[in-house]
Amino acid sequence: MTTSIYPFLQTVKYTEGVSDPAELPLFIDAKWNDAEGCAELDELGEPIMVSGTEAIRGWIYRTLRTQRYAEELYSFDYGSEVSDLIGRNWSKETRLSEAERYIKEALLQNPYILSAEIDDLTFENCTLTVSLTARTVYADIRLEATNV
Repeated sequence: MTTSIYPFLQTVKYTEGVSDPAELPLFIDAKWNDAEGCAELDELGEPIMVSGTEAIRGWIYRTLRTQRYAEELYSFDYGSEVSDLIGRNWSKETRLSEAERYIKEALLQNPYILSAEIDDLTFENCTLTVSLTARTVYADIRLEATNV
């Protein structure tokens, strides 16, 4: 079991060579505070660890807000390329279509996520908001994220 708060370490270390989702170990990650945009810490300043659906929910939020390829700290498989759409002179429909594709690609890098469906995707006043349902090995996760 890992206690790392880095989102790419667990999936690389514990899922190499696992092809059947039933064989995956319990997903463990730092508890995520969506409102603050950071991991929740205990009284000693250590990350509070959670597992299963709650851990994957935090992983999804961080993945959507992390720019893929921007930081050497993260694996090239981690993060989203949605920010690549900034400055593109494409129609609104094309931008939304590409944003949906980038979001799905980012989430499906995690072997615990079986599928991702975009329920709603809007771009208003320079703010991208996504409502999605991620089908995981544990349960379906519905969430909404803004400024992804």
